[in-house]
Amino acid sequence: MNGQGHVPPRLYRKMKKQSLSLDMLKYLSVGPEGSYFAQFTSGHQWWGCSDPDFIHLIKDSSVYRVAFGEIKILNQTKIYTWMIVGRDGRVAFKNLPKPLQQVMEGRLANQAAPSEISFGSDGAYFVRFLDGASFYNLPSHLSEMCDYITHRGGKITNIMMHPELSKDCVIRHTELRS
Repeated sequence: MNGQGHVPPRLYRKMKKQSLSLDMLKYLSVGPEGSYFAQFTSGHQWWGCSDPDFIHLIKDSSVYRVAFGEIKILNQTKIYTWMIVGRDGRVAFKNLPKPLQQVMEGRLANQAAPSEISFGSDGAYFVRFLDGASFYNLPSHLSEMCDYITHRGGKITNIMMHPELSKDCVIRHTELRS
């Protein structure tokens, strides 16, 4: 890890070259094959992703959140999954799991935008909207943890997963009852 944690090597090298430290990162989203989106306290944003659609959209966006999902191979072609949420509430996405795609396509422009997004492995996802609504498909080990939290009076505020690390996650929630 060389002091870089789970920062993708390309991003870490670029930061070192520009004399930037990890504490200058304001927001970081990472995904498969070294994909990343980074915002710095200076306001600059950098990204690394092999999907030309992502690159085309991210260039002209004032970004609030980014999430990278699994990369699947179909007929020797890489199929990328990602979601970009702009500061103006606009959302762009590609190859979402079908139930989530239906939710996103069914939301009206005047409805609350996503505030938290995470993709896990095998089609797992968690999306929370600014109005408090959540939509998710979680693996059983995460569902069990969430059930425990909610039965103890906690409210899930975010779940962070990684598409290549099926057992690794972070669950943010409100305080539990004693």
